[in-house]
Amino acid sequence: MAEWKKVLVSGSDIHVNEITASGLTEVSKPHVVVYDTQSGALHYTASSAIGGNSVQYQTGSDPLTILSQLKIIDYSRDVFVTASGGQLILQFGTASIPTGLSTAFSGFTTDRFSGPGAGSYVVDAYDIIFTYTTGSGNILLSASLLQGTTTVATNNTPGVTSTTFNILTTSPYASGSQNFTGSLHVQLEDGSKVSYNATPASQTLSKTNPADPTLTFSYSGLTGTTTYVSNNTANNYTNSNIENGVTGIITYTSASGTTNGWTLTSLTSLSSPSPITVTATGSITLLSVSGAYSSNGLGTPLSPSSTIQRTKSYSRIVSLRSGASPNSSSFTEDELLDLTAWTGGGEVQNGTISFNTTSIPSNTNVTINNSTSAYLYIIYGAGQNDLTNIKQGGFDVTGNFTKTTVGLYKVYKTTLLQSAGSNAFVLNAT
Repeated sequence: MAEWKKVLVSGSDIHVNEITASGLTEVSKPHVVVYDTQSGALHYTASSAIGGNSVQYQTGSDPLTILSQLKIIDYSRDVFVTASGGQLILQFGTASIPTGLSTAFSGFTTDRFSGPGAGSYVVDAYDIIFTYTTGSGNILLSASLLQGTTTVATNNTPGVTSTTFNILTTSPYASGSQNFTGSLHVQLEDGSKVSYNATPASQTLSKTNPADPTLTFSYSGLTGTTTYVSNNTANNYTNSNIENGVTGIITYTSASGTTNGWTLTSLTSLSSPSPITVTATGSITLLSVSGAYSSNGLGTPLSPSSTIQRTKSYSRIVSLRSGASPNSSSFTEDELLDLTAWTGGGEVQNGTISFNTTSIPSNTNVTINNSTSAYLYIIYGAGQNDLTNIKQGGFDVTGNFTKTTVGLYKVYKTTLLQSAGSNAFVLNAT
């Protein structure tokens, strides 16, 4: 009987129980035949190459080793395991990031009008200093200056530790109060690109007011020149005390103080016109001058935040005095107002006026020198407290004096003539 054989023809299908061929190398281990669709050739490979224990690992300088099992034990918060699709990521620690980000103004002038307007009092050139410390492995990409969410400027070649942004007078940010934030753009070790912002820094305009107006004083024809006028220099604005009895003339002039960029619109005197005549008694009008100023189109504020005013007041006083007189009659008020007669006249022996001592502090010392027998006088303001005691040599001699009130004055006079000599007293008032 004839023996039939099946022939494989390209492009045909056939079912056979067994294929034998010569020229094939025999292998002793299980392999897998792989068909190359490009060349049409058959190849074989170990089954472990396409499945089974095909993952290898290496630690340090050790050789590659087949991985039979992957086990992850995480006891540290610095180890992160993430999986996405077929990718398993083990992350130890975190990528370092920039620190110490700081935004600061340099050269910003707060003493300006806010605008809009024109002139050196509105615009100003200044710098913004953005400092930072980059983390290990960070790559600096750029540094930016933000105002809110608006990017004001960007530097694509930032400094290693800081970047300076120059704000010129032509910039829209050269006028008014400002607020800026520095932003640093870096590439981290893992290749990600991230931006980090500093805490915002701000500067607020605060226009300095004009200086108070000036008042310049001169005194002429005063009794005792200026001996009995305190704070009497030409530009001393502190309250002045003037002894009752002083007469003469006070002359003053006024002018604007330093304007500090404001425009003077008016200077008004709110007191008696110069010169002022000083009589023996009575008050002297408060001297006052007030200035009005405007920004003159340079922006807000339109006017100073407070009243620009200069004042000086004068207070009439009666100071403690002492002396001796052989005349048994007490002095009249007109005689007491005659300061020259009290300190240098023939009627009073060694008369003294302790100018500006208007009350009697505890244990006030008074010495009266009388060259002949005389009555001794201790005099001070009628509105002050009575003396509680007058001591001489440690003894209370208050009973040797008689108290009277003469107009503006409280007068203590010895009842009897006192022998010539030096009499030291210690005074105390209630």
